[in-house]
Amino acid sequence: MFRIGHGYDVHKLVEGRKLILGGVEIPHTVGLLGHSDADVLAHAVMDAMLGALALGDIGHLFPDTADEFEGADSMVLMAEVVKVCRENGYTVGNIDATVIAQAPKLAPYITAMRESIAKVCGTDVSQISVKATSEEHLGFTGVKLGISAHAVALMKRHKKSLRTVIRSQAFVILFLWRLRVDHRRILGILPYAGDALLAAVLLDIAFAGCDYLAVFGLQAESELAGLILID
Repeated sequence: MFRIGHGYDVHKLVEGRKLILGGVEIPHTVGLLGHSDADVLAHAVMDAMLGALALGDIGHLFPDTADEFEGADSMVLMAEVVKVCRENGYTVGNIDATVIAQAPKLAPYITAMRESIAKVCGTDVSQISVKATSEEHLGFTGVKLGISAHAVALMKRHKKSLRTVIRSQAFVILFLWRLRVDHRRILGILPYAGDALLAAVLLDIAFAGCDYLAVFGLQAESELAGLILID
């Protein structure tokens, strides 16, 4: 299952502040004003992730009235958002973001921004897109009063790994064995019955205190079943 969210943020440019976008500090004569580090790109990305899951926005999670978030590193906050999303069963599928600024030129920093966001989100950099544009001297960004950012996030539901599925089925079979229940009637409905049955045998031997490697004389008749014991 997939869910899509959109995020938008804007911050004013002022003297005496660092300009940080996507966790990357960019040399400039002015920086963005905000309660945290005012990373407008990171904020838009976080709102997109939260919005996809109908979890509100970063103002709800990290209120600007809380002293603990004053000067906070937005990438640390993003890591917390990623954690919240995982706890709700979703991870990042891909992100597409656009920074709108008249100055400075952001092209030299795009790759670093993508890598920074990908690292925090636990994704490959190919799943993170960051673009930069100007509004041709129009609007508040055009006259260099501020910088804004839009982001769209595709969130995907966690999938249990094949190893996890087989492990679960193996324990069901083993449980039935211990209860002296005929397990054969459920094998026909298990999607990975063969591997699950072998895994159950290996688990039974392991629980009995035997060296299953010596019993079988090889590493494992099924790599999946061996991983179930080793994991």
